Amino acid sequence: MKKRLLFITMLVFLFVLVACVPTVTKDQKPVIHGAVDRTINRGDVFKPLEGITATDEEDGDLTEDIIYTGNVNPNVVGTYEATYTVTDSYGNITMVTVEIKVVLVDEDAPILSGVANKTIYLGDPTFTILEGVSADDTVDGNLTSEIVTTGEVDIWTVGTYTVNYEVEDNSGNKTSHDRVITVSLGAVTFDEVNVLSQDPDDWKVTDAILDGYKVSTNANGVLEFLSVSGGEINEDIHPFTFAKLAVKAKADKNVTVTVSLEGTTSANKPINVTTSLEEYLIYFRLEEPLEDAKLTFTFLDEAEIEFEDLELVFGGAKDDVAPVLTIPDYDLVGPIDDEDALTFIALRGVTASDDVDGNITKNIIVDTSEVDFSVGGEYQITYLISDKAGNETTETRNVTLMTVYDTGFIKDPGFDGDELGDQWGFNEGAGVVPVFKVEDGVMVHYVDSHAQWASASSPEIKGLSTNVLHKENWYMLKFDVKAERDRQMVIRSGLALNGDPWIEDFLPEIKASYKLTSEWQTIYYIFYVPTDKSEDGRDVIKVEIQLGTFTWSSSEVNNPVNIDNFQYYLLTNVNNEPVISAVKGKATAFVKDSTLPDFKEYVTINDVEDGNIVVTEEMVDASAVDITKAGDYVVVYTVTDSGGATTTYSLNVKVLEEADEEAPEIIESADIKVEFDQFSDEIVDFKTYVTATDNVDGEIIITDEMIDKGDFNLNKAGEYPIIFTVFDSSLNENTLEIEVIVNDKEGPVVNVEDLVITLNSTFNPTNVLVVDNVDGLIVITEDDITGLDAFMTDGVITELGTFEITYKVKDEALNETEVTVTIEIVDFEFSEDKAIDLLALELPAGNDGEPKSSVVYEDGLAEFTYAGPAWWASAAKLKYVNIELTKDAYYRFVFEAKAEEARDMLIYFTDPDGNKVKGFDNKNTGEKRFIALGEEYQVFEYIFKAPKSGMYLMEIHFGWEGFLRNADSSNTITIRQLKLVPEKQEGDVDPEEPLFEFDHVLIDSFENYETTLDVQGKYTFVHTSNPVAGERVELLFNEGYEESQGVELQVAGSGDYKEGWNILKTKGFDNSNVSDDYEYFAFWFKGKTSKNKIGVWMYWGDNKGDKEIMLPEDSEDGVWLYIKLSDWGITATEVTDFGVGYNNWDYKSYNLQFDNFMFIKNPEDLPNTTN
Repeated sequence: MKKRLLFITMLVFLFVLVACVPTVTKDQKPVIHGAVDRTINRGDVFKPLEGITATDEEDGDLTEDIIYTGNVNPNVVGTYEATYTVTDSYGNITMVTVEIKVVLVDEDAPILSGVANKTIYLGDPTFTILEGVSADDTVDGNLTSEIVTTGEVDIWTVGTYTVNYEVEDNSGNKTSHDRVITVSLGAVTFDEVNVLSQDPDDWKVTDAILDGYKVSTNANGVLEFLSVSGGEINEDIHPFTFAKLAVKAKADKNVTVTVSLEGTTSANKPINVTTSLEEYLIYFRLEEPLEDAKLTFTFLDEAEIEFEDLELVFGGAKDDVAPVLTIPDYDLVGPIDDEDALTFIALRGVTASDDVDGNITKNIIVDTSEVDFSVGGEYQITYLISDKAGNETTETRNVTLMTVYDTGFIKDPGFDGDELGDQWGFNEGAGVVPVFKVEDGVMVHYVDSHAQWASASSPEIKGLSTNVLHKENWYMLKFDVKAERDRQMVIRSGLALNGDPWIEDFLPEIKASYKLTSEWQTIYYIFYVPTDKSEDGRDVIKVEIQLGTFTWSSSEVNNPVNIDNFQYYLLTNVNNEPVISAVKGKATAFVKDSTLPDFKEYVTINDVEDGNIVVTEEMVDASAVDITKAGDYVVVYTVTDSGGATTTYSLNVKVLEEADEEAPEIIESADIKVEFDQFSDEIVDFKTYVTATDNVDGEIIITDEMIDKGDFNLNKAGEYPIIFTVFDSSLNENTLEIEVIVNDKEGPVVNVEDLVITLNSTFNPTNVLVVDNVDGLIVITEDDITGLDAFMTDGVITELGTFEITYKVKDEALNETEVTVTIEIVDFEFSEDKAIDLLALELPAGNDGEPKSSVVYEDGLAEFTYAGPAWWASAAKLKYVNIELTKDAYYRFVFEAKAEEARDMLIYFTDPDGNKVKGFDNKNTGEKRFIALGEEYQVFEYIFKAPKSGMYLMEIHFGWEGFLRNADSSNTITIRQLKLVPEKQEGDVDPEEPLFEFDHVLIDSFENYETTLDVQGKYTFVHTSNPVAGERVELLFNEGYEESQGVELQVAGSGDYKEGWNILKTKGFDNSNVSDDYEYFAFWFKGKTSKNKIGVWMYWGDNKGDKEIMLPEDSEDGVWLYIKLSDWGITATEVTDFGVGYNNWDYKSYNLQFDNFMFIKNPEDLPNTTN
């Protein structure tokens, strides 16, 4: 019993023990979220872990533990793998690999080369329209085979011809160019000697009778003159000449005559001699003189022809016109002892052209024999140019040779060091980062992608000012340069400006252009510094070596440029005296028995020719100074430059009994004027505003150096602190500030223009930019505008006509500006269904540099997140290229948007030639259209007329400009509409009123064809047997259904009997919208056939079949016909082609009209039908 009880007790214990063991479950793997295949634009910032998270059922958020591995290079186009790995606390590993594509968004149109205007000579056998023409694209490469031309050139008819060249890249960017090709006789003139005999006996006839000047001929009769000789060729001018045949004749009926001249080429076009006396002119081109050549007339028809005049004359090339030299209108300046430099400078901008030889600039000779290169002074050089015929032109030009002085400004002109140093700066420009470095003793410039302008990605010299390159002096920049491949380089220099155009250019050459090759060449760039400050008051000199983008050609990328021996030189024939200047901040009063300073440190010496001169002991005479005795003394400096010019300077010093610690006293003068009206022409001398006295120095004369005028400007309203700072000889200092006020007398600028507005549209006249010089942006209301009541009620245009409205705006100083503009109200209708919806293109944001803005499209809206500040307006934008507009058509620009915080923005809009579209060209807003956005949606509309046909460019600029409100901070702009709506044209059909209300799939309505050739591109004629003799079928446009455009087959025949069908058959068609529910084929027909039947042919796969439809009595008035597809045992989706036609049973003339081929479901829907 006890054993049994013990067993039961142990059993219960085991059950309890088992029940207390926890349940074990398998651990789950973590999950990675957001790791999906992505496509990014080349150059975008790639943040591999952005948007990637990881969670684990047991561990929770494991995002911080994600490990990224991959080699994604966002600057190189390609496909990369990115792998994300995360491990949870149990050691479970999850790995996800995704594909990252880096793509290049191609917005650059191809470049057409070889399309300059051209002159060819009559009958040129080598000429083709595409000869020498090529097309290159930055992405797609060579696109020459894709060039499409419009226009023809008749090489046998003298005149001018226009040919259009167009090419499109794979991204839809188009380039179009019109080229003028001139067909000319060149230098050939014709003599008056007729080489044809006037004696009929000297002519030979075959199958014809010659009676005097009358020929009676059978068909293919021949008239020949057997001994044509002549045609002298002047190889120095042309390797050919011409013969000109003039025929004056008539016939008893119209007759076709071919004419040939043995040993020549011609247009090979027959002449058609009529019953009226007319003159016919034929040119022949010969490349060898003729001897006993045969002139042959072949008469293709039996006729009687009477010749009144028959003359053949030869031409000869004579060139007696001298070439033309074109020389820039300024005298030259050059260095002595350097003939190569003078020749280089003398040829800058000089060209030579000849009426026969063309551009012969490379043959210009510069005669410098009258120049003594060892002596500076004024000379004359002579330009000489000769053409191949020996005609000569000479021109003289004045030149001044000057002595050359090395400025020493560039510290390492030969690039012998390992680094460029701080004298070089670089304009990176629009996100393109150039690489500049020293390699093997030269500076090398690399850039692997196109910059956005000429000076972008280019070197710039830092530290230059008019303290280095002095005013009223000539200078020469000299350096050696070469490129790996031919390319362009431009040098621009001048005084710096605070805004566009950024540089006040130096003369004589503004933006001097040079062609670089793979060979070293020495550049001599001469310029003149006219003044010490720009109009903005800046003394900074900017010199740009522009190696950016000029032509967008391949030569401007991956083409290293090497520069060496770079230095500035002064050119002068005047030896200026050295200038000795006292160093500021040096005490000139000393305590008796103290130690005298080093007086060499008290002055600087600068010489225009020698540069900075080091002060030496020999130049300083301080012997008069007795430091043991109080008194006034003079230190004398004497310096002589390399040209022998000597300057002396006296420095007054004092020796004091004891130290002076009392500052000078500055006293404001009585009755000084401290308030001026803006634009006053008063001369303000601030030196008279105060006096200064010192306990030791006595009266201290006030100089300009003691006055800080800040930005004081009588032309700019504001409050200006004028600060006077005076030191005594012991450097004790005192200051005094006087406030000067310039009263505001300048009215606000109201940027408003004439407008065209449509009747019944909304108009917000206050959406204009008003800026005041003091108050800044001024928000106006309709109370500031008069004249609105004449045409507008509650913001809606209610009246037609031309009206004037006047803006009267005052600033806080009560200066008023009044501007009157014209408002033209028109009753245009616009085709909304043909609107160019730019928003629908969903283009990415364009960014030139950092920070990067972005755009998201959703539910028909564009939400542009402006990262701000982008430091120029176009740095953050939406860019729309290839907007095709039609010349003289009106368009309505519609922009509806709002901003999270009210701000201003700009619209940039140009025509195919790059000119600003009228209304988008306000110079006060950077030649762009200004738009003020609020925090609620606003609609901005503007109507304009397109000045040209072609591709337009529009950019929406969100970046910063100083006059734009809130353009320097981040913002979100939501755009609801951005479109161009064209004016409704005659014949436009409103989409709200469809021509056919019933269920159908229209295959062709013939509305969109402009020529019958367009129709023949979609249709072909099929003959099921041999055509009838004399049969003629023409395809014409004619009135179709409901006065729309249809096609007409005009059939004409001889009445012969012939079996077989003539069919107008498709060359394939789009049946993607067709389903098998459409059981019938239908079309509109007008006309009659001899059997009162019309045939319909269907093609499916390799099969075909035909059915006939009986024509009703009223078919000549127009009728709808249809046929059931099941009659062939097919469905609509199987049809690959169809045709309509007629049988040649009793062949007669018919006019058969067709319109609106379609598939339908129910024939009862058709207005009047026959099957």
